Amino acid sequence: MLLTLLIRGLTLPGAWEGIYYYLDCFWLCLLNSGTSFVAGFVVFSVLGFMAQKQGVSVDAVVESVESFITTVTDLFPKWFRVPLRHKMFVFAICASSFLIHLTLVTEGGIYIFQLIDFYGCTRVSQNFVAVCADRLSDIIEDMTGQRPSVFFKLCWKYFIPLLTLTSFILYLVDYKALKFNNWYVYPDWAYALGWTMTLSSVLMVPLCAAVQMCLTAGTFRQRLSVLCRPAEDKAWKRRAIGEEETTVELRTSAVTT
Repeated sequence: MLLTLLIRGLTLPGAWEGIYYYLDCFWLCLLNSGTSFVAGFVVFSVLGFMAQKQGVSVDAVVESVESFITTVTDLFPKWFRVPLRHKMFVFAICASSFLIHLTLVTEGGIYIFQLIDFYGCTRVSQNFVAVCADRLSDIIEDMTGQRPSVFFKLCWKYFIPLLTLTSFILYLVDYKALKFNNWYVYPDWAYALGWTMTLSSVLMVPLCAAVQMCLTAGTFRQRLSVLCRPAEDKAWKRRAIGEEETTVELRTSAVTT
């Protein structure tokens, strides 16, 4: 039917003028879709490289990059790294996510989507977690064999925290309550739910700190001193001691020779 209508339309007077205007917007649509097409090559080329390095198929790499599943599996390896339990855990996460996202396609789904889009940790910069730049540099050097430059340490220590803090302050100064199409005002419980989503990723840090403060023995000052000291990685320390012993043995052999 479309082919018949196309032939008939092309034979009408002025048809080519309409085709000319159609091709004008056609190139814009082609460019828009082409960007996503090229982005797919970027992502899957890296996935193929990761699959080759790990000696697995590409679909296994795609499954393994699920951040939440990977994090929980690493926290409880004895429980979730059993093949059947891991599959059931992945199925439970996917099924629950599917059921939750079904609410977005209901009649009021656009209101829920707007709430998640506004408060989903995308517009609020988080500046609550401090990372020791020296310790991070040691870890990167241990994994890659190369120590990051001073520029990266300055970014981690000063530039990035300063920029995120400035962005967060500007967001609070310019904060306006969410309204749908600038006329629908959400109820108070919706705003509370939104801020809960925003703070959910950072509330675990002070919560875990408070729990550790309660479980650690000693006075408040002693507990604070112990918990603020970085924990030693025993495996990393043993590996460093082994490398030092190997270096000493090589030097001794060279002197003896």
